[in-house]
Amino acid sequence: MIFSTVRETATTLSNALDQLSDLQYGSPCAALSGSSISQHVRHVIEFFQCLLSGYETGKINYDKRRRDHLIEADKEFAKQCLVAINDNIYQINKPMVLHASFGTEGPSWTIPTTYYREIVYNIEHAIHHMAIIRIGITEISKITLPHEFGVASSTLKYQAECAR
Repeated sequence: MIFSTVRETATTLSNALDQLSDLQYGSPCAALSGSSISQHVRHVIEFFQCLLSGYETGKINYDKRRRDHLIEADKEFAKQCLVAINDNIYQINKPMVLHASFGTEGPSWTIPTTYYREIVYNIEHAIHHMAIIRIGITEISKITLPHEFGVASSTLKYQAECAR
């Protein structure tokens, strides 16, 4: 189930990218405080890449992600990265260590976690950024996104219960 959720999330994001022109993908959006859809896509992809690259060593540090501007500049490359995430996400759960720091100064934290827990985090993180991406897409295009694009599964479940 967890892997199918990653696949659905990545596919939904990729389908939205298919509808954007290259200019729309990379242009700054006023509603996003001048950031672009492509910057948010890069951010989502790099968190998953960071998790996958840390799997072998069991160490994750999202603060030290690559920040590959090719993902921002090339929509097709970003879509290839989403495919690679889908192709490589299937791993056995195992203990891992998350290294994190908060703020520009202050302590660094070492937090025990697991691979599956980090997948859940990455799914929630992706959904959050997809909500932001939805705002940008709405500003710059007439694209119709699926209702669930950028909406947490708990919210979708709640909405379904309310509709009954």
